[in-house]
Amino acid sequence: MRNFKIYKLKWIFLSLIFWSIVFLKIPSEFLDFGGDSAQYIILAESLAKGLGYRAINYPNSPFFYHYPPGFPLILSFVVKFFGRNFYLMHILIAFLGYLSIIFSYHLFKKYTDQNLAFIIVLLMSCNWVFLHYSSQRILSDVPYLLFSILFLFFISGYIDKREAVNREGVLAVLILIVCYFIRYVGLVLFVAAIISLLFYNLSLRVKFKKIIFISLVFLFPFFVWQITLRKLNPLSVLNYSKQFFLIDPYRPYLGTLFENPRFIFFRIIEGINYYYQMIAKSLFLYFIKKTNFLREILPLISLILIFIGVYKHTSAKKNYLFFFYFFIYFLLIAFWPYREGVRFLIPILPFLYFYLVIGINKVFKKLPPQIFYFVIVFLFIFNLHSSFSLKKISHKNLPSSLKHFFSLHSWINKNLPKKGIVISRKPTVTYFFTQHKSIIYPFSSPEKIWEKIKKEKVKYIIIDEFSRETYYYLLPFIYKYRKNLKLLYRIGNTGIFKVLLD
Repeated sequence: MRNFKIYKLKWIFLSLIFWSIVFLKIPSEFLDFGGDSAQYIILAESLAKGLGYRAINYPNSPFFYHYPPGFPLILSFVVKFFGRNFYLMHILIAFLGYLSIIFSYHLFKKYTDQNLAFIIVLLMSCNWVFLHYSSQRILSDVPYLLFSILFLFFISGYIDKREAVNREGVLAVLILIVCYFIRYVGLVLFVAAIISLLFYNLSLRVKFKKIIFISLVFLFPFFVWQITLRKLNPLSVLNYSKQFFLIDPYRPYLGTLFENPRFIFFRIIEGINYYYQMIAKSLFLYFIKKTNFLREILPLISLILIFIGVYKHTSAKKNYLFFFYFFIYFLLIAFWPYREGVRFLIPILPFLYFYLVIGINKVFKKLPPQIFYFVIVFLFIFNLHSSFSLKKISHKNLPSSLKHFFSLHSWINKNLPKKGIVISRKPTVTYFFTQHKSIIYPFSSPEKIWEKIKKEKVKYIIIDEFSRETYYYLLPFIYKYRKNLKLLYRIGNTGIFKVLLD
């Protein structure tokens, strides 16, 4: 009875911390200029209106291919009944984040004792990255985290049993399908599960049956979706695939990795080094911000402790599942051409803490347990400090370049008719705030940009202050074709031109 009361008090404590920070940090308005959040909401609006899975922000409202429909479908229920109620959307994301903490605890409890499992999720629950994306962003990362944890929970039970088909297996594969349709990276879960099966102490016959079962159930909807994409939007799917193999998507003139294979090595090394720094930033932000010395040494310390945790966990029998998922996912984001800061670490954040805590516990194993708990309390306090210190997203906290961008869209709403395609560095955001169909300019020569304008019958062009691509590509175009453009409005160095077609 006493143990139950302590268990209950611990979870009350964790819940109070999580929800207190969430309610403090939820923005009072939508000010995410990244574009992804706006696109998810626009897709949800398309679904809620019965228009299908279409990017209604682009000319001709094409079938959308860039994101899978799972997360927009979740958002569509909010949009259907409450419209653009951003507060409810944030609460929904936070609730899914809270569930991911609970199920992470039950997952880790399978592989370690209850105290260590709770310490892991306690540190996770007050982590600044996790809280930021649970409270201030409307993105698919946190929902994907929840379903990936659920998949790992059920697949671990399925692998341990000898039946080729059982309740855990069915639930695991169904959740795997959900993971994939929330984020395409869910494919990594499938690969990790298949590879892990090969290392488990099962007969070849049982392994083969399990692999066939998982593959058949998962790959059927996978291929159906791929065929659908290629039939409904074949050119866009092809262009999207090509982006992955560009040396630099922001400088397409450099060519592809096939044309310059040596850049494959550079891409991987650069990515590993990048996320080597991001992991330390996600775990030890407070200390990294303090001094250059800590900024240099903490990534190495975190790497050593995580390696110790990985070794200790995987050296035990039947503990390959986490490792293969963690390792394959990390290699994928390291090779990915876009760098998204700490965001892409969210799906493996619980495992970073899992390995970190196991590593710390291993290092201090022969010392009095009070030292281990002192280190954990120390990390918890400064984790909490970093989370509370995060600035709430608000108009007053925006840099002037984004304030000007926001103000320009307010001017467009008041002064321009709704018809007319707009070129913008953030076309999704432009549609979101103005309802003008919008596209991005090609990262190419002024002549190519002009061809695109004529082909799409673009009526307006937005110049922003925050994008290097605007400086590299759009400003040379503006200078060359200035006789075909008329400045309508300017605030700071942000402005909108009307296109004067021949």
